[in-house]
This record gives sequence, structure tokens and C-alpha cells, in this order.
Amino acid sequence: MPLPKISFRLSVALQAALSDHVRQHGGQVSDVIRDALEAYLGLRPTDRPTTGPTASPTSPTRSDAVRDLAARLTALGSDLSDLQRRVAHLEAQAPIASVVRPGRTTGPTTGPTEGPTTVRRKNALPLDTLQAIAAARQHQPTLTYRAFAQHLFETGIYRSQGRGGSEGPASNSLIHRWLQEARAAGLLPPRPETPPDADDAADGSAVVAH
Repeated sequence: MPLPKISFRLSVALQAALSDHVRQHGGQVSDVIRDALEAYLGLRPTDRPTTGPTASPTSPTRSDAVRDLAARLTALGSDLSDLQRRVAHLEAQAPIASVVRPGRTTGPTTGPTEGPTTVRRKNALPLDTLQAIAAARQHQPTLTYRAFAQHLFETGIYRSQGRGGSEGPASNSLIHRWLQEARAAGLLPPRPETPPDADDAADGSAVVAH
């Protein structure tokens, strides 16, 4: 009766180690894997009877090779677990992105997000852009509206499109409205945004409060 067959995937490092072992010691890949599993699971307390010349005490036996392969498998598993822990730690330490180009990348992945019951305007600013604006405001809380709009323009977070296709900073009224929307969505601390000062209002933009 033929033995049952199984198939499984190996990592590149484990495949290379297995191929090296077969080249050095001979035999079939299936035999090495079967011996390694039997040794690992404790199903073969002693070596199988062998025929032919007895190996000298100083020559490596199949059991030694199997134990070495099992030890390498265990070490590879331990290294993989350690690598996964390091990756998880680095992801937890990753800083919040503060500059996002609209339509290309997403905004910050941490911090408060818009709740499922929040209703936004139909033509509202995309949420990822609003998140980027809120993050930029947290880094530049003292800038006037005009200076903050220029900051958004220079960093590429938001650029207003003119009738002739030219780009420019957003108006003071838009900045005021976006910051209020960010606070309503929980992206900024819940305190009222200071209206534009005299210098901001000099461009003739009206402040629209919602």
C-alpha cells in the first residue's frame, strides 16, 4: 500500500538549507524531511536499522544530520518570530504622516477618525486631505490663516485651482471652515478656532462660519 503524500511550502532559506544537506549527505529530500519530522515529534526514539558498513564513531550519522536539521528548523522559526515582533514594534513607533498630496496617499492612520454617525457635506473636502490639514495645523498652531494657507500650498497638501488653471493658496474662509470641520470630526482639540485677524482679512475674503 503506497504511503500517503502531503505537500507544503518552504521558505527560501529553509529550501537552500535542505538542498545543501542533500548535496552533502546524499539521499532523497523526502527521506530527510520524514526523518526530521519523526525526530521532532519523538516518533523514532532510535535510528532505523541500516545495512552496509557501520559508520565510524567520528563520521556523522543520519540521526546527527536529522538533529542538526531539526535544530536549524527551530532556529529559523525563532528568528521569524523575533522578526515579526520587531516589525510590529516598528509599526507601532511609526510617526503620523503630516504631509499628504490629495488623491495620491492617505492621511494619518492614527488619532480620532470620523465616526459612523457624522454626516459631511456632499461637496466636502476629502477626508484624507482634511486629516492632513488637521495634522499640519497641530504642527503650526500659531500661523495666521493666510500664512497657514501658504504653508498648505508649499507642502502640497492643498492648492486652490483658479479659473485659468493657475494654482494658489486657499482663501481665509476655506481655512476657517476646514479647521472647524476638523474639530467637529475630532481631528483637532475641541476649542473654537480664532477667526482671521486683520492681516488675514486684508485679501477681502469673508469668513464663513458653520
